Parts: sequence; C-alpha cells; structure tokens
Amino acid sequence: WPSRRGLAPAPAAAGFDAICRDLIGACFSPAAQADAALVARAGAMFRRLGPQVFVRQSRAVMQRADHTETLRALAGRADVHVTIACGELDRITPLSWSRRMAGVCPTAALHVVPGAGHLAPFEAPQAIAGFINARARP
Repeated sequence: WPSRRGLAPAPAAAGFDAICRDLIGACFSPAAQADAALVARAGAMFRRLGPQVFVRQSRAVMQRADHTETLRALAGRADVHVTIACGELDRITPLSWSRRMAGVCPTAALHVVPGAGHLAPFEAPQAIAGFINARARP
C-alpha cells in the first residue's frame, strides 16, 4: 500500500484521527462508507488499536515476503484447501491481485464479495463466513 510509506514513520504528524478517516476511505466500499454504524465501529477499532499498532502493521506489510512460491507449492497438495477471498471494490489488494494469486495456485478457490472493499469481513460477514464454511466441509 504505497500511501502507507509516508504514514508509517510518524502517524502523529497528520493526527491519528485523520489517518483513521483515510483508512475508512481506503478500506471500505463507497456504500459501506455511507453506513454510519459501520464507520463508527471501524473507527473505534482503529482508535482502540492505536497509532503504534498501525505503524507496526504498516511496516510488516511493507516488509512481507512474496508468497508466490508458497502458493505454487500448495497447488499440488490435496490436504490443503486454499481460499482467496476479496472484496470486488478492494483498493488496497485489488481484485486483479487476488486473481493473480488464484492463478498461481490453480486449486485455490477465489471468492469475490460483490460490492465490498478491503474489509469485506466488516461489510459482508455472512458472505465471508459462508466461503469459509463451504471450504471447511470435506
């Protein structure tokens, strides 16, 4: 997430509340951003976690290794069920990236949550739970 590079060193510079508002704009679909209760719940979670956690998570994302080879290795294993779920309108991990991950692991199941953003579990928890339950059943 390129915009995190500027925020990670000193989130207090812009004010953490401003960063929380930016996160809501980046993480949620336009429809979800209009849901006052959802926005309040997400904002409360971001504030409860605080700027130190935000910085730590941002740095971890920026330093995370590419797991393409891991996905390729999992493709041949019948005992591992790879599920990739993403929001159709995800701006942080775009649908094209999720499709690329699924292409690397042909046995993966790609589930797209229509109309959802990056935090699809907030926007459509039943859809996410349904994907997980469907894949967990033998």
